[in-house]
Amino acid sequence: MLIAAYLLIVVIIFCVMRFMNKDKATAKYDEMQELIRGKAYKYAFWTVCLVEVGVLVLGTTGVELPFENETLQFIIILIGIVVHTTYSIWHNAYIGLNTNVKRYTIVCALIAALNFLNAFIAIRSGELFENGKFGFAFINLFIGVIFVAVAAEIFVRNRIDAGEE
Repeated sequence: MLIAAYLLIVVIIFCVMRFMNKDKATAKYDEMQELIRGKAYKYAFWTVCLVEVGVLVLGTTGVELPFENETLQFIIILIGIVVHTTYSIWHNAYIGLNTNVKRYTIVCALIAALNFLNAFIAIRSGELFENGKFGFAFINLFIGVIFVAVAAEIFVRNRIDAGEE
């Protein structure tokens, strides 16, 4: 049953990617975009490393963070994703050449809404906190905020580009 659920998720992801891109399931980028995305990956990697070191230092000094360990590790990964995404958006390398921006924005809004819904359900059922700390359900709230921010950044970047033309 679990394997069927994972396969369904893969099929859904493929369909969403196909919906966002005009001619195939993966986005195409030009050479400049590829170079910028490589730099964005580098910055994201080093950000994750630095945040991990910061968390390690805080832990050894006795500072207790308000997150369960699994939640904290996932948040650190998401911070790296935010760095990559933000850098790519502001350097015009996030949206592929064959990506439909309107459809992409719709997908971002849907993902944000679903994550906010899951966070709301977790808050209502008292599952947001585990042992007095933010539990894994907090991730849904964090992802919802990320997708709203990504959609807003793309919107602002497109307005800036439209004004420059």
